[in-house]
Amino acid sequence: MKRFGKINPAIRTTPLMIGLTLFAPQLLLALFRSHTLYLIRDAIGEHGVLIYAHYLVFPLILAALSAGLLLWSKRRNGDIPRWSMGAIFSLETAALVAFMMSYGNLIPEGVDAWIVPDGPFTLLQLAAAMPGLFYSFICLANIRLFERTWVNLSTSFGTLVTVPAALYIICSASPLWRLPAVLVVTLFVTATLIAAFTFLQLLLWLSGHLRFHVVAVVLFALLLPLGGLALNHAIPFPANLQHWGFYALTVANAAILLCACHPKIKSHILCGRAVAFSYPFTCYFFLLFLPFLPFSLLAMIAVGAGFLILTPTILFILHTRLLVDLTRVQNRIKKKGISG
Repeated sequence: MKRFGKINPAIRTTPLMIGLTLFAPQLLLALFRSHTLYLIRDAIGEHGVLIYAHYLVFPLILAALSAGLLLWSKRRNGDIPRWSMGAIFSLETAALVAFMMSYGNLIPEGVDAWIVPDGPFTLLQLAAAMPGLFYSFICLANIRLFERTWVNLSTSFGTLVTVPAALYIICSASPLWRLPAVLVVTLFVTATLIAAFTFLQLLLWLSGHLRFHVVAVVLFALLLPLGGLALNHAIPFPANLQHWGFYALTVANAAILLCACHPKIKSHILCGRAVAFSYPFTCYFFLLFLPFLPFSLLAMIAVGAGFLILTPTILFILHTRLLVDLTRVQNRIKKKGISG
């Protein structure tokens, strides 16, 4: 395979994906921030006008840039340069960092908690930023660093294991409170980006090669989700998911995806409808954990709970690829039937 080519050629910067992950979230975020400013308009002092101007302008700029990127992708048939997604990722990151840095000044004193609840206020900011960050980072990670597949896989897997282990050793040998704050932040941000990059590379390879493989479905749709639910019993994060319905739906979803792996069953129209029917269940968990995805590395180092956050992401990519491929298979069958 060609070096610096795509790991998974099916991952493309289509107008639909740009609209769903970049344009729509930023537009909704701009509307949410406008509504928040309307609620606290009487408490904003003269010194806070510039802060709130930046607060509102960032999502509007990103929405405008995303709209331009969408039109560019439409003209180039979903084939835009990788550097453009790198620029979007950098701008999304800068906007999120700007929000975190100005967070203490965004809600003026005297504003009641019921007007602007602190928890939902922060969560909505993260939830709006994560789709764009996640998708643009996937496009950046979809690159072959070596010509041989086994070298790419072994390097990615080795890096994914080494980075958290190295951080754990560093933190154990030198307690964080003895290190400069700037060094600690730089260390964790760099380590998170490297680990996320290699993790996504592994996911891209899996989504392209193991989408109809029984082992991949059993591991990522059944065993890891059940393991995550079991861990949720001890660590109820981000919510308490200890209801028998979650376990039953996890097993049912895995059974449907396993049926989709059978060569004779996957061509049946009911199979495609069943996979589409269970897709919202996968999307629910993916969206539930998406805002906390950047903290997965810290979770792995602290309590080994990183896979609880990463499992929905793996399942989402696998389920999406299965659904897309089943749709293509059944469309080809329909065309043959019509032509026949």
